[in-house]
Amino acid sequence: MAHARLVLLLLCAVACTRGTRPNDGAPSEPAVIPRPQTIEAGGAPFVLGPGTVVRAGSPTLEPEAKLLAEELGLRAEVGPVGPGVLALVLEGHGDDERYTLTSGASGVVIAAPTRAGVFRGTRTLLQLRTKTGVPGVRIEDRPRFSFRGMHLDVSRHFFTVAEIER
Repeated sequence: MAHARLVLLLLCAVACTRGTRPNDGAPSEPAVIPRPQTIEAGGAPFVLGPGTVVRAGSPTLEPEAKLLAEELGLRAEVGPVGPGVLALVLEGHGDDERYTLTSGASGVVIAAPTRAGVFRGTRTLLQLRTKTGVPGVRIEDRPRFSFRGMHLDVSRHFFTVAEIER
């Protein structure tokens, strides 16, 4: 019986350490799902405070700015982007959903050629957020496939019509 417990303990120890790396002092890569194509971690974090503003660089991005501000408990506005804000910017050309998220001590910028790309960047930002702010990081990503799929089970989870439309 004791032998079986020892074997089980060893198996658990191996399973728990599988896939981990020793901490060599280097900053670890942020955990984002799905994994972006490129992630460069490092640099000073951007601290979220009560005066932090989510600023849309154009009126077109106002819905995305309002949604992100609501989720973070911040204020949203439309205007020129600058330091010290969470900036959403339409940049480049094309019709795909690629985006670039750059975060540092001076602010966060999510830039994309389309509203869909900016929205994807905001979802990544929400995954990166910590209690105090957003770590310094640069992420470039685009969808791997052009199609999307989803399952919406409204009878099991009781979504309201307003939640689904949102």
